[in-house]
Amino acid sequence: MFISYALDLAVPFNSNVLLLVLVVSESLRSGHHSCNIDVPPEVGTIRNHIRRLRFAHNEMTRRELPEKIALTRQTVNAIELGKYSPPLEAAFKIAAVFNEPLENVFVYLPD
Repeated sequence: MFISYALDLAVPFNSNVLLLVLVVSESLRSGHHSCNIDVPPEVGTIRNHIRRLRFAHNEMTRRELPEKIALTRQTVNAIELGKYSPPLEAAFKIAAVFNEPLENVFVYLPD
């Protein structure tokens, strides 16, 4: 999981990462050079079928999908590769492009 540098999707699905970054940066800003933080483990994983759906829809390219939903190509690529979990609005937009219910595009797998 990573925090996207794209301004359109700056909030990760798992806010634990963002919290960790904020706590560490505040600790460093305050002059502390180390901090002990308990970060709860991730609860599950989100997988998607974007690649399969792109090919099923006239072999839609990785460039065409972001244009249809007004997101950056880098963000959509990270979502498709499973490196980034999309915000709810982006997930619904992606599902709408393929005319599929959300659960046919994204799958939550508990650990």
